[in-house]
Amino acid sequence: MCPAINDIRRENEDKDQDTESDPETFTESEPSEEEENICIRAKWSMDNASTIDEAVIKLNDFIEYLKSLKNDGWELREPIQDDYGFLYKT
Repeated sequence: MCPAINDIRRENEDKDQDTESDPETFTESEPSEEEENICIRAKWSMDNASTIDEAVIKLNDFIEYLKSLKNDGWELREPIQDDYGFLYKT
C-alpha cells in the first residue's frame, strides 16, 4: 500500500506538542534502511493551495522530495501509472 502524501507531510508532528507545525508544508520522511521498496504519489501535492503561487511552492517542495529520493539511490521500478510510483533502492 502506498502512504498518502499527507502522512509524509507530518514528520515532525509529535516532536514538539507545544509548537504547532504547519500541515500545509511538505516535509519528506526518510525511508528506513530496512525498506527495499517505497511508493510515491503526487495526488495531494497541491492540496489547500489557495493561489497559484502557493501551488507552485507545494509542487517545488514535492520536486525537492523526489530529487532527494533520487540522490539517495531510489529509482522507479516501472513507469508511474494512475499516480502510483513504486521505487526500489539501487
